Amino acid sequence: QPFPLVGRALQAVKDRWDAEWHFVHSGDADLTDLASTHTLFEAVKPTVVIHLAARVGGLFANMADQIGFFEQNLAINQNVVKCCHAHDVARAIFCLSTCVFPAVVELPMNEKHIQSDFLLNR
Repeated sequence: QPFPLVGRALQAVKDRWDAEWHFVHSGDADLTDLASTHTLFEAVKPTVVIHLAARVGGLFANMADQIGFFEQNLAINQNVVKCCHAHDVARAIFCLSTCVFPAVVELPMNEKHIQSDFLLNR
């Protein structure tokens, strides 16, 4: 399945809403390219967009190419915003994903640690 984490969770619960869902992935369009993004929007004709796309590669890849990651993710977001506007999308939700690694942490870490003061007291 090409839809990790949030995308997969949305697929699991999509039947709770009376809506037509289109799940797209990087093979469907190059969102860093405005023309490709417009072509995708023309094909899908969304009225609502839940934008989860980003260039990801893990901590070391990000550290090795910080500007490249920033520029590509900025281009993706700008193109999705422009296409939402140009194609009269009524609502859009943009999600940000980030890697956060504390200097000292007890492993394995889980979401309870993130949602508590666990990391602050290390």
